[in-house]
Parts: sequence; C-alpha cells; structure tokens
Amino acid sequence: MTAKSDTWLTHRLRADPAIFTIPQGVPFLEALVAPLMRAFEGDPAGLADLTIYLPNRRAARRLIDHLAASAPTGTVILPQLRVLGDITEDDLMFSAPDMVADEEVPLAVDPMDRRLILAHLLAQRKAAEGDTAAPARMSAAASPDWPSLLAGADALASVLDSFHREALPLSALLSMTPEDLAGRAADHWHEHLRFLSILAEAWPAILSKQGCIELSDRQTRLMTALADHLSATPDGPPILIAGALGATEATAHLMESVAKSPRGAVILPGAMPMAADQSTLLPPSHPQAAFQRWLRRVGGGASVDLSPWDERMTDRKQATRAFLSLALTPAEETGDWHRRFADFRDAYSLDEALAPLSFATAGTPNEEADFVALLLREVLETEGKTALLVTPDRDLARRVCAKLRQWDIRLDDSGGTPLYGAYRGTYIRQWAHWLGAPDDPVALAALVAHGLFLRGLTRSDKERLARRVDRRLRGMRPRDWQDTQRRLAGEGPSPLETELLQDLDAALRAFQAATTQHERLRALIEIADRFARSADGDQLLWQDQDGEALAAQLSAMMQTAFLPDCPPAAFASLFEALLGSAVIRTYGTHPRLTVLGLVEARLQSADRVILAGLTEGTWPKLTTADPFLPHNVRLALGLPTHDAEVGRSALDFVDHALGEEVILIRSEKSDRGPALPSRWLTRLYNLIEAAKQTEATDITGRLRGWVGALRHPASVDPALPPMPRPAAALLPARLSVSDIGQLIRDPYSVYARRLLRLFPLDPLAQEPAERERGTLFHAVYERLAKVAPDRVTQEVFAHALAETIDDCLYPSECHDLYAMMGQRAGKAFSVISQTQRRDGATATFAEIEGELTVMAGGRSIDLYGRADRIDLYPDGTYTIIDYKGGSAPTFKQDASFEPQLSVLAMMAAAGGFKDLRRGQVRRLAYTPMLRKEAWSVPFTEEKVPWMVAGEDLKAHLLETAQNLNRMMTEFVSGQFVFHSQLRPFKSNSEGDYDHLARRREWAGMDGSADGGGEA
Repeated sequence: MTAKSDTWLTHRLRADPAIFTIPQGVPFLEALVAPLMRAFEGDPAGLADLTIYLPNRRAARRLIDHLAASAPTGTVILPQLRVLGDITEDDLMFSAPDMVADEEVPLAVDPMDRRLILAHLLAQRKAAEGDTAAPARMSAAASPDWPSLLAGADALASVLDSFHREALPLSALLSMTPEDLAGRAADHWHEHLRFLSILAEAWPAILSKQGCIELSDRQTRLMTALADHLSATPDGPPILIAGALGATEATAHLMESVAKSPRGAVILPGAMPMAADQSTLLPPSHPQAAFQRWLRRVGGGASVDLSPWDERMTDRKQATRAFLSLALTPAEETGDWHRRFADFRDAYSLDEALAPLSFATAGTPNEEADFVALLLREVLETEGKTALLVTPDRDLARRVCAKLRQWDIRLDDSGGTPLYGAYRGTYIRQWAHWLGAPDDPVALAALVAHGLFLRGLTRSDKERLARRVDRRLRGMRPRDWQDTQRRLAGEGPSPLETELLQDLDAALRAFQAATTQHERLRALIEIADRFARSADGDQLLWQDQDGEALAAQLSAMMQTAFLPDCPPAAFASLFEALLGSAVIRTYGTHPRLTVLGLVEARLQSADRVILAGLTEGTWPKLTTADPFLPHNVRLALGLPTHDAEVGRSALDFVDHALGEEVILIRSEKSDRGPALPSRWLTRLYNLIEAAKQTEATDITGRLRGWVGALRHPASVDPALPPMPRPAAALLPARLSVSDIGQLIRDPYSVYARRLLRLFPLDPLAQEPAERERGTLFHAVYERLAKVAPDRVTQEVFAHALAETIDDCLYPSECHDLYAMMGQRAGKAFSVISQTQRRDGATATFAEIEGELTVMAGGRSIDLYGRADRIDLYPDGTYTIIDYKGGSAPTFKQDASFEPQLSVLAMMAAAGGFKDLRRGQVRRLAYTPMLRKEAWSVPFTEEKVPWMVAGEDLKAHLLETAQNLNRMMTEFVSGQFVFHSQLRPFKSNSEGDYDHLARRREWAGMDGSADGGGEA
C-alpha cells in the first residue's frame, strides 16, 4: 500500500470497535467504493490486499461494476470478494492459511439425501400414529403420501437450520418439559415436541453414520473458525464486512470479530444513531432493531460509536428520512403524534420530504402488474435511466415480466423459475405423467405437442403430427392404452403415425418393466433423452441453463440411496415433488431494468424504485404457523421469531423508500379476496392525509389513464354482426330436420357447418355429457324396441345398458352414474312400450331414417331425419316419439322454433320412411326419459305440453307446414341472411360458432343485435 492508502485505512481500522454506517437513501455500493478508490488512487494494486465480505453474490457482482466504473481507465485490480452465506475452506485458506490443516470440517449432507431421510422419518412417525392413535385412518400397509411428506420434510429442515444458524444445539429440545410448555402452546404441540426430541437424538447419529453434517451447521462452523482466527491474529491483510445485518449467530460473531480486530471494519447498511443508543430497547419489529441487537452485543450492553464510512458524503435525504421515521414510529410511542408531526414540520420542508414519493392504488393484482409494467417501460424512454422493482410477491413479479414481453422486453424475476416449470422441466414432467397414466389423452397430447418431443423429425413434420394426434385424441377419454392406440391409428395411419405408436408403445413397455424407483427413474431419463433429439441428431434435453439444472437434479435423484418406493401410478407426483426443490436463477437479463425480491434487493439501487405488493400479509409477510414449533416455544428456546422478520422487512421498506424516485403501489384485492394496505403504507397515508398532500402524491389516475389508452385505442371500428347472404346456387340441396331448427334459431351455425364446412372440436378427455348420454340411451332403446313390452323389466334394461356402455367404450366410472339414470329411463321405456301395445300398436320401429322433398320457390329441397321410435297401428296410423335425456320442448316451441318432430310426421304422411307405408300420425310426443316424476300407464292420459294428438295435432301440423314453406321459400331465394343467434333459446345461450361470429363484440350494441331469447 502507498502511504496515502495505508494512512486512510489504518485510521479507519484503528477504531475499537471499527463500525461505520452508510445512511439509508445513499446508494450503498457506490458509497462503499468512493472512499476506497480515493484512498488507493495512487496504488491501484493495493486493493488486491483487501478482502471484502458481502451478503450475496448479486451485491458482489454489482460492486465489481462500481469499482470498474470508478477507475479512471475502466479497469481495476479487484480486492478479494467473499460472500458471507457461502464461506468455504478456500476462504480460510486466504484469510487463515495456518488453520486449514487443523480445521477438519465434515462435508455437508447432500440436499436430496437430507430431504428424503427427513421424509422417511416423518413417514415412520405417521405410520406409528396410524398403528396406535388412528388405525381406521391409516395403517402401516397404506402407501404414504410422499409429496406431503416431502413438504413436511422441508418444514422440518427449516427448524433444524434455525438451530444451526443460531448456534444452538439440538439437545436444547431435550431440556423442554411439559411444564415449560404450560401456557405457551396447545396440547397437540406436545406431540410435535416429543417427535423433535427424538429427532434431536437420532438425527446427529444418522448424519454421523453418513459421515457428514448439515450445510447450515457447516457454514456456522466455518464462520466461527474464521471469526476465532481473526480474534487470535491481529496482524494481516485488511478485512471489511459490508452490508450485513448480523441476522444469524455465526454472522454476528464473525462481524464482531472483524469489528474488534485491528485489521477489520464493519460497514452497516443504514444503521442510525438510535440503533447505537442502548438506553431504549427497540421492539424486534422496528427497522433498526437488528442493528441495535448486534451493536449491544459488540458493546456489551453499552452504546457504541457509529461513524459515517465516507466523511465527505452529503446526505440529501434528511427530510424524507425524518418523514419515514415519523411514519414508522412504534404504535406504543404514538401518543404524542401531533407534537411529533409539528416538530417535523418545524424542522423540515414537507415538500422536500415528499418530493421523491408517489403512490398508486390498483383495483386488482392484474391492474397492479399493468401499472408496474408501464412504469418500467417508461424508464426506457430516457437514455441511461434505470429502474428497480422490489416486491416479495413472486406472482406479481411473474405477471410484470409477462406483460413486459408485449414490448419485447425480456426480464426475469430474481426469485427464479422452479425447475418443474421451466421448458425442459415441463417436458420431463409430462413424460412422467403420461408413463404413469397412458390412458390420459391430455397428458399424451401435451407431451407430443412439447417442443422437445422431436424424435429426430423436422419441426414441420413434428408439428403436423402433433396436430393429428390432438385431433384424434379428442372426445371421450380412452379406456386404456390399447383403446388410445386404436384411436390414434384411425382408419389408416400414415408412416409417421405408425412409427410414433411403435415408439410410444416401446417407451411404455420399458417403463412398466422397471420394478424399482431407480429403474423407473433411469427408464424415464433414457426415454426423455431419446425422444428429445433433433433432425440433426443433437441432444436437446441437457442444453441451456434449465438443461444443466435438470441434469444436476436427476443425477442427485439417481445417486441417492433413499428414494422411496411407491406404486407406478404415484411415481409422477413423487418425481414432481423431488424436481420442485430446484430453482433456476438468472442474472442481468436486462441492462437497465431489474425485478428483485427483498433479500436480493438489499444494497441495490436505481434511478427509479418501484415498491409493489404493499399489502398486509405480503409485505410484511403474513405470520404462518410453524408446523413444529409455535411462537412462544421458539422464544423460550432462543430462536428468532416472526417479529424479527417483520423488522428486516421494515428496514428493506425504508431503505428503498429513500431512493431518488420512489413509487409505492398496492392492490385493493388479492387473489384470495380484499386486501388491506401494508401497515407502513397505512401510516404514510395517514400522515400525507393530515398534511393535505394526498392528491399531490397520488398518481393512480395517470397510470389508469395509461392502461386505458393501451387497452382502448382512441378510435375503434366495432365489429358488426355477420350477415352472410350466399347466392342460391351455393346453398345446400339437402338439410337435416335439426338444420331446420337451427335455421330458425341460429342460421349462422348452419352457414358455418354446411357451407364453410367448419366443425367444433371436442375437448380432450371429455366427460360424458348430454350428447354422449343421449347416444348411449338411444342405443339401449333401439336394442329393446323388438323385445316384448312385458319382458322389459328393470333387470333387462340394466343388462342392456351395461352391454351398451361396454360397446361404446365409455370409462368404467360411468357405470354407476348411468346405472342410476337407467332406473328412471328403464321405467319410462317400459311404460311407453306397454301403453303403445295397450292402445293396439302392432309393430315398433327404432332409429328409422326418412326423407321428404319440399318444393319452394320453384326449387326442391330434400329434408332428412331419423325418428327415435315409430309405433304402427292396425289402421295404418303412427305414433312418433322422440326420446329426450333432458327437458322436453313444448309443441308451441315445436311449431315456432324446433319443428323436427313435426317434419318427421310430414315424412310419415308422405311415405318417406323406408319400409313404412304412407300414413297419418295419431300422436306426437317428446318424452323426457330421465324426469324425476314417476311414469304410469297409460302415459297418454297425462296432460302435458310435450304431447299432442287428435284435432290439436292436425292444427299443429298445418301451422308447422305453413311456417316451413315460408322459410324454405326465403331460403332458396338467395336473399336469406344467415344471422348469428337470431332467436336464441335464452339471451345468454352460447352456440358452437359464436366465437367465429365474434358475437361478444357486437351482441347488445343495439336492440336488434341479439334476439334476446324466448319470452
């Protein structure tokens, strides 16, 4: 070192203890670097002798940027940078080389092993409870719920880490007695404590057998060893600890050793004089409480001198800092709030204090994300300007990143992406799900559609094949893999489809041949890797950051000896739970915009800082019940409580609220319901309202205007209802009887289906709905039409129903549901058949097809349809019955809107049914087969609106014929307009083609745009 640098640094380190602070509101890393660069101006190589410990890697990377920016040439010889949370033997080698040989710290337990061992211990505990306490709920033979056990293992690991971070032995649990818990915890906590006491004895022995220790224990031991060495060796290269809070016992011990060492100093981030004053203890939830706790430790209970790190630094945030300090005054000290506020206004300018602050209140989480995204986007309009979003709400962060993509701004949340949700993690999860449930069409369609599912094909061939698979899998869920194969093969599979089926079948066989979890896992990895090959033969599964993370996590799964056994069907859920413990983090994805969580944002700064997610329960975080140790027990054991976490969150809030330009945003609602503003925001609101500055600081209206302008352009050309009017020559010459009803209610659907040849796709894994139910029961009625009515008993009907379900390949779970429906339908069918035979019917025809040629406007139109049931009488007359699974239309509706049954009667009168002579119809009936009311013989005597006979029938058919003739004349004229939803059954009725007609854009714009439904 030069004399200048040596003098300055020696003077700084001479203090005992050497503790300094950089005020909140001052960019910490810049303020840390400035005096160092001045001191080493003539000796840039001297920086290499300096070691600086920082809280995290992000801070270390930013410090390098600031050092380089401060160097005149843009290059600098860096000091030794170390991260407090990641101290290794290398750090001891640099700082205490003589200790390395003496300090034999065991290796840390593998995280995968640790998680699984703890899950096994919890499984043993649950099995024991099931054997003794609740044998009806759980038996030793029951398959454990491993995802839940792994979640419990994570919570248990957190408890163990708490002990190690505070340097407390697990044996402290053994000293807790029921008397100690009296008044501190409910009775059920005694069971938890008993388990933890057993764990306190068993866990160290388990780790010892493995030859390792906890990672948190290892970190504590290494930090303690380093601290002890610094205390024992006053001579050596200088060491600084910058930006740490001393939140754990090991960190606090190391900071104390450095502060008291002649060659060390500690620079605190935002410690204020009140923290150094030990005369009044601050509550743990106070922003300065963490500093006061550490300073009290260093000073042995006495006050400690707290000097500024850079004596040349100008503090421009005194007014804002005083305002925030007033707002965050502990509730128990607010009795003289008015006097405090008056003193503040006497000492500072309110305008100056509020100048950097703006507030916005969104109505919903989505609007909050809109506000934040627009504020970030606005920053890019100013060259070189930077922005930082700080929020503990990871859902909000992901929403903001997604919204920024509309401007092609790629930004990643520092919270990282769970591996199971990443591109390659999703791919292998889809394999695991399908291999465990090969009859699941949703899983198979998603797998084949994934971008990595190439199998050596080109992208275009792969996408074309994926579309075919998707179409063929739609509809009812297949019964099994064989049924799936038949559906995929279709009537004639292409060579690509044949190869796909062969490859999938081979993969499934390989997976099902595995007998252990490791064999299943190995099969899964090999299958996923084999299918993820490009047309050039490249292996795609292990590329990029998510591929590397996936390889590491799968390697850990394969190497662990504690992988639990479970049924093949449960493999996917276990695999996903194990995969979910890994997170992919990205850094520096945008040079000027950053999205950070609270911990990552510490020591970071930007020109514009946005604090979002400021709702109670989010910032500060909601107090969650510890599943193992309640609050009072943690307090008795000396473990940190939630109040300390609230204090750190308050410190983060104040630190970032003292930026150059700060915007504080909250939402009035959360995804769970109404949301209250954060306690700190509420206090700021109260002060600002008292100062009559609410309107001046609220930018909600401006942001809402931006969002509105983005979503609703100044001029909009509204979509008009479609009114296609094809020429007569283009119209179909054949219409079904159901088309007639659609031409009346929703002509556009006929246009889309008949002229455009567009057909709606069935959903994947479709549950049997009204259409499938109707198809099923109509098939049963057809089976039984030729059986003598007196022989159609409930047993006969049930047997026919079961056979038909099997023939239709419906899922087995449909049997019970349809069996219950079959009891009503069977009774109805028997009553109808007996009534018809009693009235003299000599023959019954089921599912019989007919045609009718209608002349209109000089042109013939062929109508065709199928009658569910026609009964023939000796006089040559007929009864036509239409079976209904749901409610039945009235004949008023039949004449005006849905004349299908009446048109079938016209067919019968014209001799349009094959094998049936021309004859009049004596009765028409819509029969709701599944109605709750009991049927009785003869059903024809019931006065119901869905049955018509005699003179009423003649008048009805005459009216229907006239209506049909008028409509067909208009239809063939070439002037027929195919309106969308012209006469919907209800105003909110939805059709298959409403989206194609863009109905939601124009419906209701005027009184004539929508038929409005029936009266």
